[in-house]
Amino acid sequence: MLFAVHSAMTDARYPGQTFWGYAWDIKDIETSGAGAPLQLQVAFVHNHVAEDDPNWRPSKEQQRIPFVLFTGTTTQPDMTVNGPLTFERLSVKDIQRRTMDTRNTRHQKDRNGPISEPHR
Repeated sequence: MLFAVHSAMTDARYPGQTFWGYAWDIKDIETSGAGAPLQLQVAFVHNHVAEDDPNWRPSKEQQRIPFVLFTGTTTQPDMTVNGPLTFERLSVKDIQRRTMDTRNTRHQKDRNGPISEPHR
């Protein structure tokens, strides 16, 4: 496994909203586009704490869990991601490097808000 992620999803029927990306709703992943080096849209700055979810845990080596942006058709329009997400395009290698970054801790903040929670 490269790294664990939180799945965020947009649905063309609900402009401006970001939903939890459930496997049965996801149709595609947002990438950099044809002809460009592969980059995914990710958000490392968010308020979701992995420890709040009893259904899964990332590896102990992974310090940060980003949201990755997918597209699809939501079957649960009330399941929106809380808080704003600002996505940036990163290569898979850069995402993996940032997920293992131990410099950011649970209590640090950057100029955009809280850093994603490190796994403990």
